[in-house]
Amino acid sequence: MNRFLLVTMLVFSGACTFDPGLAPDTSAECDLENQCPLSSQTCISGVCVSKSTPDLGTLQDVDPVEDLGSPCVDEDNDGFFTGPLCQTDASVRDCDDTNSDIFPGAIEVCSGVDTNCDGNLKAGCDCVDGVSEGCGSNIGVCEKGMRICNGGKWGDCVGEVLPDSSDSCGDILDNNCDGNVNEGCPCSGDETTTCGSNIGACVRGVQTCVNGNWSQCEGGVTAMPEVCDGKDNDCNGEIDDNTNDTGAACVSGEPGECAGGSEVCTLGMIVCEPVNVAVAETCDGKDNDCDGSVDNGVTQTCTTACGPGQEVCSAGTFGSCVPVNPPVEVCDGMDNDCDGRVDEDVNNQLLMEACGGNSCPDKFFRLCEPGGTWSPCNRSEVEVCDGSDSNCDTLIDNRATCYMACPGGGITRGAQTCNNGISECILPPEICGDGLDNDCDGRVDQGCDLAVSDMAFVPNGTFLMGSAANDTVGQNDEKPEHLADLRSFYIDYKEVSRADYSVCVTAGACTLDTSCSYSADLTLPMTCVDHANAQAFCNYVGKRLPTEAEWEKAARGPFGREVIYPWGDMAQLSRANMDCHNGFNQCLKSVDSFQNGMSYYSLLHMSGNAVEWTQDYYDFGFYTSGVVTDPVNTTMSPFRVLRGGAYNQSIDLGRVSNRARSDIFDKREMGFRCAKDF
Repeated sequence: MNRFLLVTMLVFSGACTFDPGLAPDTSAECDLENQCPLSSQTCISGVCVSKSTPDLGTLQDVDPVEDLGSPCVDEDNDGFFTGPLCQTDASVRDCDDTNSDIFPGAIEVCSGVDTNCDGNLKAGCDCVDGVSEGCGSNIGVCEKGMRICNGGKWGDCVGEVLPDSSDSCGDILDNNCDGNVNEGCPCSGDETTTCGSNIGACVRGVQTCVNGNWSQCEGGVTAMPEVCDGKDNDCNGEIDDNTNDTGAACVSGEPGECAGGSEVCTLGMIVCEPVNVAVAETCDGKDNDCDGSVDNGVTQTCTTACGPGQEVCSAGTFGSCVPVNPPVEVCDGMDNDCDGRVDEDVNNQLLMEACGGNSCPDKFFRLCEPGGTWSPCNRSEVEVCDGSDSNCDTLIDNRATCYMACPGGGITRGAQTCNNGISECILPPEICGDGLDNDCDGRVDQGCDLAVSDMAFVPNGTFLMGSAANDTVGQNDEKPEHLADLRSFYIDYKEVSRADYSVCVTAGACTLDTSCSYSADLTLPMTCVDHANAQAFCNYVGKRLPTEAEWEKAARGPFGREVIYPWGDMAQLSRANMDCHNGFNQCLKSVDSFQNGMSYYSLLHMSGNAVEWTQDYYDFGFYTSGVVTDPVNTTMSPFRVLRGGAYNQSIDLGRVSNRARSDIFDKREMGFRCAKDF
């Protein structure tokens, strides 16, 4: 068969067709295939041409014998052909000759099959109908949903968990589902960072990242209010600046006008600095120069009946005009030397003269009493600083009691000292409430010492200690009678009361013996007190227990006074609370009672009421002959010394020299009073 016949058969048999209209369209220019007007065209050399235009020259060159075995065929009878020799236009080339629904130009359905043979399974389809798939994201907090293809289009995503618009720093979740946790937060993961300050007392701490946020600063030392301790508490680089614990008013410790102070911080310590500085002293009743004395050295000239004089300022007021070269004072009740005082010597002590003979024991002294008369010749405790034993106590120029005539009248006792023949009478500070001008400044209780307001002043000097020669019931442990030379001291006028002691108990400084059933009367002396608690109370109020010698001198009086009882030599139950046997609550009397039994120094109940503790350990043979100075027995023994006798004892045990051992008393009988150093 010739080539023409083959072509003719192919054309008329429908196996192959040739459409002249599908010839190359030289008028359509292109760069890409999709720019051609027909889907059966392709872009070649910038021109749209048919994808399968028959090439007659090629068909005419085919060997007829070879072509007969491979004709163009249409096995599914859909009018479109296939076969290796069928070089037909793509518009009639069947892409699946086994299915009559698949051919070029067929309506494309979204079935996942290329039904129109254009090489595109999804032309006009987004998906295959009936197919479902997951949608959305499983990243972070998001969860995928499901969608189904319908009509070639995907339906809505159902069951999807959508992301938040932003990531939250309050948790550890990827809230916006971008694969990152806590982005944009202050921190992330388990980051740590230092925090705070290392300045001054501050120490840096550590912050930890928790859910994208920094935790509180932990483990460091933060700034505190500045206090005076040598540290930079507020961590501002300055030590003890603007401290919160200073600035308060205080007492500087300086005397006079410099006493008022303000608390300041110095070298890490709060100190009181004076507000005022020392200035020249003026007569204003103040210690202007802060030397501890008021109006000292402030004088002005004047004229007296005795010639030119000088006025001395005291307590803000100039005193009387004292002559510069006064006449000698005599005991006549007159102010002979024009100094505003009468009958005093150059040391302001009372005029004194020897009397009763020229040798001991007949040598005594007498004092010029107010009114210009001499006292009886019995002031044997007065020592004259003359290098001899003036008062016949076997001591030369020893410390003794002295007496001073005070401005405006009155006499006060002091502690005399002799130094190189010069006598000095040292007066106690003013004592509150005793009605005396103790410091002899012409005023009573002016600037008085509250610390000794309930105490008597006992001047230094000797006294006769032990059983007197006329004491017929004296015990062996009270002998021999001997001289004791004591320094000055204070001692309570009264026994310590239950009211006094309760304050110490409340403060926790003393303990109460609850085995004693006390009555409600707080004016009674405090008994049922052991030695340790008696000491504790005295320490609590800034005092101490008296020594045995101090107690006896306070009960008896100074040298030359050899009385048996505080009031004299006669045993009188009307003067002492003794010989009562109705029980301690009924027998004990108020510490203010029995005023007629007071001692030389005005102390009450030195005989009877409660027997009183002293410092000393008991020693039967403690006394020796001769002179002893400030004696106290510190050698330990099982017992202490008690003095004065108890309410239930006979009055002979209330003698001032009687010594008692602590083990012979019931605790209900034991009380005490306190002493204090001068």
